[in-house]
Amino acid sequence: MPAFERAVDAGIPVVTWNSKVNSPKSKYFVGVNNYDLGKNTGAFAVDYIKNKMGGKAKIVVIGTSKYSVGIDRVRGFVDQIKTLPGIENRCAAGRGIQRTGLSVTESILQAHPETQIIWCWNQGALLGSLAAVKANPNNKVLLMGTDMSIDLAARHCLEPNSVLVAVTTQQHVRNRPYTSIKERRTISLPREGAKRGAVPLKTYTLDNKADIQKYLDDRKDLIK
Repeated sequence: MPAFERAVDAGIPVVTWNSKVNSPKSKYFVGVNNYDLGKNTGAFAVDYIKNKMGGKAKIVVIGTSKYSVGIDRVRGFVDQIKTLPGIENRCAAGRGIQRTGLSVTESILQAHPETQIIWCWNQGALLGSLAAVKANPNNKVLLMGTDMSIDLAARHCLEPNSVLVAVTTQQHVRNRPYTSIKERRTISLPREGAKRGAVPLKTYTLDNKADIQKYLDDRKDLIK
């Protein structure tokens, strides 16, 4: 923060991206609206539960109390699903790494085998949860979460009988530096630039496999 504020005091516009600087002098930020990351999956979950589950579901939320991005995502998801009167949800804490998602989900499936949907706040927790669910094929659990990846798209979303029904993610990682540069060009003009540049979000769903395949096709240069 001291280095950031010295640059601002010297008259240099500074655009932060991905991570915010906790300074009142921070004016320009490019990044993800983490509340909306959770909210968008939650909105999909509400429609899914209404249309395919009779409006009732028992949901487990695997979140975090340590990271603000995770807290925002959880709040966004829960704010949506609690609008359904037939929802019963439990929250479980996790650090967001794969082995934690695995162990937390194993405990959930043992203690609450009636669970129908598990939502995970990030990719690490989601991968761990997927491993635990697949190891217990008798549990008819569906998974939702955030942070799409090539691994999730190719190995989990497109596999036969996939249980991963929805993933909300920030658009291509290249969008963030691109948006940062665009924002910097904007504020260099003789007018006030935007205060925030939001990276667009997208929800990939199991009922639109063409969208998931396009996600992979757009990243062919990253796949070996």
